[in-house]
Amino acid sequence: KYTPDVVIVAIGQNDKDPYDYMKADYNSEQSLYWRLAYKDFIGKLRKRYPDAHIILSTTILNHEAIWDEAIDEVCKSLQKTDDKIHHFLYSNNGCGTHGHIRISEAEKMAEEMADFIDKIGSDYVGSYLDIGNTLYCSYPEDWVKILGKRIKKVHFKDYRKSVGGLDGFVDILAGDVDYKAVKTALDNIGYD
Repeated sequence: KYTPDVVIVAIGQNDKDPYDYMKADYNSEQSLYWRLAYKDFIGKLRKRYPDAHIILSTTILNHEAIWDEAIDEVCKSLQKTDDKIHHFLYSNNGCGTHGHIRISEAEKMAEEMADFIDKIGSDYVGSYLDIGNTLYCSYPEDWVKILGKRIKKVHFKDYRKSVGGLDGFVDILAGDVDYKAVKTALDNIGYD
């Protein structure tokens, strides 16, 4: 059974649709309920993974900063008794390209998350790189170069960009992943 050293929780930013109740009234019943439910969810993760670092985050996808403030409030509350819960914000958090992120944005996010992982200061904390998922908006070999030795495990799958969406996931070597470039990049960082 796999037990993670790090759990990254990136939820909340889409809860603004169709009505951004957190922005409208941070202390409304619905906003307070969301924060309680989020805290309860993190508590359930803590019970399941008692020794893992839990990183609370959203992404650069467009959303109001009030959502990150709500997450920060929950994080600070939990940190009173748990020093392995962290809140991470990307430098361009909530302000990226509308819709899906661009390659340059994905690369910057990878660099920033890699730096954050390094600051945790544990040999057991690293990245689980999903080759097929990265191809949706960037190139997996670039992620390998950026994450380097932080990569602890790689999930190999393929993706056909011309199909897109969930139907774009295809058998290995049937999609657009340049596996020769990925293998070269993995070899260059000494991944075994």
